Amino acid sequence: MTTEADPFDALPCGVVRCDGDGLVVSVNRQMLDWLGAEAADAWIGRPVHAILAPAGRIYFETHLRPMLAVDGRVSEIALDLAGPPGARQPVYLDGRAERSEAGAVTGLVLVFTDGSHRALYERELRAQRKDAAAYQALVDASPDAIIDVAPDLTIMSWNRVAEALLGHAAADALGAPAHPLIIPDDKLQEARDALAAVAEGRHVRIETTRLHRDGTHVPVELNVAAIRDEGGAVVGTAGILRDIRERRRQEARIRTLNAELGHRAQNVLSVVSVMARHTFGKAVDPGPLADFEARLGSLAVNQSMLVHGAADSLDLHELIRAQLRHLAPSQTARLALSGPSMGLRKPAADAIGMAVFELSTNALKHGA
Repeated sequence: MTTEADPFDALPCGVVRCDGDGLVVSVNRQMLDWLGAEAADAWIGRPVHAILAPAGRIYFETHLRPMLAVDGRVSEIALDLAGPPGARQPVYLDGRAERSEAGAVTGLVLVFTDGSHRALYERELRAQRKDAAAYQALVDASPDAIIDVAPDLTIMSWNRVAEALLGHAAADALGAPAHPLIIPDDKLQEARDALAAVAEGRHVRIETTRLHRDGTHVPVELNVAAIRDEGGAVVGTAGILRDIRERRRQEARIRTLNAELGHRAQNVLSVVSVMARHTFGKAVDPGPLADFEARLGSLAVNQSMLVHGAADSLDLHELIRAQLRHLAPSQTARLALSGPSMGLRKPAADAIGMAVFELSTNALKHGA
């Protein structure tokens, strides 16, 4: 059987025309290429559902043909064509029924558009939505406030913990400028510096404050990371804010307790000094008593520095300076202190502090 060239052969979509019984009347070139056929003869006269993959054939007869008969058209129905073995051609079907003057269906015009790229985009979109849903689940479950901001400091995301920490509902915070909503005036430059740092690939972790809705300043530990697009450009930053109010209260309590312990230790050293004077006060040579009291004073210096310092260790430079304070200005003018900074724990600080004190007193007595 020889057929004339289909007038729709130049179209980039598949076109199939059927008679009123659903038998194929004509097939254009694009459709034949998808079906793996050289000429239309192989398909003309066959049921139209035969061009579909097996699952689509049942769906066409049970759903699509009745819809075409009743509504007269179908739009964007996702199907697979019955292509060559091993091949899969996803398409989207748009169809229209042709009717006689009496309303009877006399034919079908079916147009198939390539669904390959769209299917790929949809898979990518589903994957992105899945990733976004997983990220949102992590954000919602986080014990910390998570706030994303754009490079211009516009707030882009706001989780439940952020609402509890800073008092603003998500509806009020999203799209609002972070300054002055949550960033105090005196922390604005710090925030801009943090954005610049993460844009350069650096990690930022600082202790700062953020504004609560009631105007109070909330101390937080802030960790900032850059959000980049597929090209690597920074499109925003993700900030994790950890409430450190309780930690600050505990640190203050510990400092108070340390100060009390330090005060008691100083009292003990004072009692030891008094006991020494009563015990050795009438000795012929007062030198040993003076040396003993000076060493107690050196130990008291170390104790005081450890108690009143902000850290749990002493800086070696500060320790040496403290142990040399008993020297006169004319004597300290002859000393030079240099070298790297080094933190010392209490046992090492006690030993090195006493050693520096002994060396300095020996230098005064015997020369150095």
